Amino acid sequence: MNQIIERFENWLEINHNGRISDSMRVRAIYFIALIMAATQIANLLIMTETYGRWTLDHTIASIATLLTLATIPMLKYTKKFYLFAGFYSALLIVAILGASIFDTTGINTALLPLLLLGTIVNGFISGWRAVIVFTIAATALVWGLYFHSTLAPIGALFDPVLFSTRNQQRAIQITITIIAASAITSFASYAMHKAFFDLEKKAHDERELSRSKTEFLANLSHELRTPLNGIIGMSGLLQTTKLDQTQQGYANIINDCSKHLHTILEDVLDLSKLDGNIITVKNTPFNLRNELEAILQQYKQAAQAKGIIIGLRYNDSLPHKFIGDATIIRKIITNFLSNAVKFTNKGSAYICVNGAKTDDGKFDLTIGVQDTGIGISQKNIDKAFQRFTQLDTKLSRSADGTGLGLAITQELAKLIDAELIVMTRLNEGSTFAIKLLMEAEIEDNILGGTEVFHASDQTQKTTNTKQANSEAEQNH
Repeated sequence: MNQIIERFENWLEINHNGRISDSMRVRAIYFIALIMAATQIANLLIMTETYGRWTLDHTIASIATLLTLATIPMLKYTKKFYLFAGFYSALLIVAILGASIFDTTGINTALLPLLLLGTIVNGFISGWRAVIVFTIAATALVWGLYFHSTLAPIGALFDPVLFSTRNQQRAIQITITIIAASAITSFASYAMHKAFFDLEKKAHDERELSRSKTEFLANLSHELRTPLNGIIGMSGLLQTTKLDQTQQGYANIINDCSKHLHTILEDVLDLSKLDGNIITVKNTPFNLRNELEAILQQYKQAAQAKGIIIGLRYNDSLPHKFIGDATIIRKIITNFLSNAVKFTNKGSAYICVNGAKTDDGKFDLTIGVQDTGIGISQKNIDKAFQRFTQLDTKLSRSADGTGLGLAITQELAKLIDAELIVMTRLNEGSTFAIKLLMEAEIEDNILGGTEVFHASDQTQKTTNTKQANSEAEQNH
């Protein structure tokens, strides 16, 4: 049902990104049109049962139904709401006149309550000004009907004076009712539309403020990265010089702290880019295997320090070169491996790549990281992807980070149409992966065979990696 309504509103060209109040008005128009048409159809059936033949009332009800339904497609071409309010008001007035003039019913017509409906219709569709205009027109109609009712032949059943007095009193009561209903509707309409306008203005101001903050964070991150890169480079060079043990310790601390700060700035910069919608997906050729091995090299020292093994399991039936956004994929896998090394105290963390070729020639790939770390409880999985969230405050004191890694990863995965896969169990390890379709640049580097393991148990991993790269290059 929701899909049908959505398609219908798309056909009507309702601007979902525009004003909320305008979207509400459009919905009110077609809803009112459908309700009015439905009531007229029901009225036709009742009149047919009552009269047993086609009458002038049938013709009036049929014309009113067709005209009412005709206003719905008009929403596609114009969004001037006062026109619709005026049309419905005129339709109600004509219906009342048609039911009261020909048989001289006048002020005693049963359709007078439609005037109260008119105030509500104008209040929803247009606003308090339209309600006032309709009230003036409705009041003029009531007194016109009153004077018309004086022309009715009274006969012997009614006292002429009493009949006239009651008609006058009825006109006064209806006028008071219409004015009271109009006052209430005008106030409600004004308050409702003002609330929508204020809400929209507040949302717009907040978006502008958020955009300003995003630009500030992006600029700040860029400004800080330049001197920070210099600190990292110089401290790295300082570590290679001849230093005593104390000086070497100081240099190591400077370098480590600089790298941690650089990681935080990268996360903030990525976040600002995502919030500012300034990240564009670039589909260019890249070597997936080389990218993943480069990520392993970044965390080799950290893994050695903790005594854990990191490695690459790459299905050798898959090609190495693909067409896609290497930067986004590298960032996603880097976040996965960073968390794996951070929260694994013993065991291993592997980058795993598997997949198969689809019927259309592309490759359905699963790229992720499997570790034997602390894992995540099922109730905290969703929380792990929230911004600035770290699940364990004790761990957060010893593990560097902003709590943005997985949140950024989730949004980056959406940009490349990748499905995020999470398999984790508390105290038993985790697997974080993305599943996506990618096109291979070339296919002659498919080696064939089963999944192989390249251990990063340092010398062995380096040797195996070089051999694999050499073989791959020969195959190219």
